[in-house]
This record gives sequence, structure tokens and C-alpha cells, in this order.
Amino acid sequence: MSSILVSYTEDDDQPRIKLASQLARPCHGSRESPTRFGDDKATELSRKKHSSHVGAPVNLSQLPRVILFQIISNISDRRTLLSLCLVPTAFGDFFNRGKLGFFRSVYSEEVTRGEYTPDNAIVTITKHIKKHPEAAVMIFEVAWKGIICAGQLKGAVSFLYDLDGRLDGEDFDMVLLSLQAMSNQAVLQTSWEAWAAAFTAIDFLHETYRSHSTKTMVKWIQHEAVLKRREIMRQGASKGQWNNAYCVLKKLQSYYGVEKHRKGKKHFEWKHFEREDNNDLAEVVQATLNLAVHEHQWVEASKQVFELVMLDADVHDLVRILEKICSGAISENRWQDATETIRLFKNILDYENVAEESLDRLRSQWYGAEGIRWTYGNDLF
Repeated sequence: MSSILVSYTEDDDQPRIKLASQLARPCHGSRESPTRFGDDKATELSRKKHSSHVGAPVNLSQLPRVILFQIISNISDRRTLLSLCLVPTAFGDFFNRGKLGFFRSVYSEEVTRGEYTPDNAIVTITKHIKKHPEAAVMIFEVAWKGIICAGQLKGAVSFLYDLDGRLDGEDFDMVLLSLQAMSNQAVLQTSWEAWAAAFTAIDFLHETYRSHSTKTMVKWIQHEAVLKRREIMRQGASKGQWNNAYCVLKKLQSYYGVEKHRKGKKHFEWKHFEREDNNDLAEVVQATLNLAVHEHQWVEASKQVFELVMLDADVHDLVRILEKICSGAISENRWQDATETIRLFKNILDYENVAEESLDRLRSQWYGAEGIRWTYGNDLF
């Protein structure tokens, strides 16, 4: 398994790790206290007793397991870790028992720092999956999570397609089993990252196989997300998580849209179910809107306002939010975003009266912005 966990070139020196033969050293520089005549024997016994504790070498293998674990966990270099597995001691044996876990941590750090790329992972996996399937799958999982964490959902799908093109059917099935297992674990979590990964993985599986089982998986993961929607939506979006959050929220919106249509065809008491589904859908749309505004995704935010118009949300609230969105786009000199946002006012019932003051303020801000393109806007207002 060593060969998959770290690669060498011909110019590399064979890595070695120098383990200290002892952690504690005898004390130096202290002078013995003068002793009285007749105390020689007691002094000698005292010295032997003292040296047996202080001067004796302490092997790393004698340390408590928790200390060993902390030492190894702080090693961030793959070559050093590889050298540890070559140490023919109890220390090396301890390391070997948890080798994959330690290397998983190191690879994760390298992926986070951008030092180990998806292309690197593909090369490693395809080269070693036959002889070292467990380690190859571990590297796949680390690379997959790294891509998702960066919010590169399209890149994650490309990663899967690239692996599919490089591996034979049996080996790629092994990768897909790992992918499915990670997706199943998402139901225990609430992070945008975990759910975006699950949706991306399940969509890929369904697009690839189009089977009854994959269709069932799609429905199941959506249903589980709906059950946890409030916990999920309660989060903000940390840096780089907009794509993940947006993916999850749009999946939730899609679920409620399908459910609304399905219940409308099935039940006679349509108004009751329409109102109930509209409330749930509006809650998700509002969460998407709030997140888009926070991330300055002005066009996407304006689209969510339009969705709320269709759901009969409070008109005055929508006008206020739409003004904020358009004002933000103008302030950031994003002319195209501002243009698309302004046009949405016309979708609001009786907008000329309801939004008159907002449009006046936006008109003033529009023509006051720097740049010649802001001098044109009569057709918008």
C-alpha cells in the first residue's frame, strides 16, 4: 500500500525518519550536594534509583496510545508518514493499524491547500486501484470532498466522468459504491456542503443508470432534505459555499413544486393543499432570496423576488427588497444586473403606484452613477 500513499522520483532520496531513542535526558550541570561520611551507600542507592527514572531511555513505543496518536496526527508530510510504517517497532505497528486514517488527514490538508489536485487523484487512483483498492477509494473520497468544499459542483461531475473514462467497469463500480455511501451519510448532517455533495452524487448516478433504484434514491434524498430543511436553511453561507447552498435550496424548491403539482391532480380540496404547499415553498424561496442578497448575487435575488410575486407574497415587502437589490447592483457598477432587476418591477401588480417612491430613488441613483452607460435608462423607468 505504501506506493499509492506517496510517490517518489528517481532523484528523490529515500525518505528516512530519525526517531529519538529517548524523550527524557539526564539532567546536566547540577552539582551533587555534599554528603556526610557514612552516607555513601545511601547516596549510591539514591543515584541508582534516580537514574532509573530520569536517565533511562524512553522509547516512543512505550508512550500511551493517546500520545502516539497526537504525535502522528500532527505530521503533515506524506513521506514522513510513509517512513513511520517502515519502523519495525511497536510504534510502527501502532501507526500501521491506523495508516489510512492518518494519510486521509494529510491528503485532505494537501487538497485544501491546492497542492493535490483532482488530476493528481485520477492518476493515483487509476494507477493503483487494482493492487490497493482501499487506499485508492480513500483518495477518491478525499478528492471528492475537496472539490465539493470548494463549491465546484460542475468540477465534481467532471471528476466522476473522467474516472469513468479511465477505470474499467468493476473498478468504477467500487468508486460509485463509495460515492453512494458518502451520500447516505448526508442525512446525518446539516451542512450545505454535505447535502450539495449528496444531490450532486445522486443526480450523477441517476443520469448514468436511469434505473428504478436510482430514481428511488433521488426521491429519498430529497425527502430527507425536506425533513431537515429548517436546520439546513438556518445556516449562513461561508466563503465559497454559495454554489453549494444554492444547489440545495433549488432542490428543495423543485421538490415543493413537484409536490404542489402532484397534490393538485390527486385531491379535490385543492385550495387547502395549494395554500399549505405555497407556504412551504415560500419559506424556501425566502431563504434563497436572503442568501442571494447576502452574497450580492443580485440577478438570482431578483429571480427569487419574482417567485414570491407568483406566490402572492406581500407586495410592499417585495418592492422594498427589489429596491435594495437594484440599489446594490448600481452601487457596485453592475449595469447588466441593475437593468434586469429594474425590469422586474413591472411584474408587480399596480407597480407604478406601489413602487413609485422606490423607482424615484433608483432613478436618481441610476443617473448619478459614474459611467456613460448609466446615462441611458428612460425605457426602464
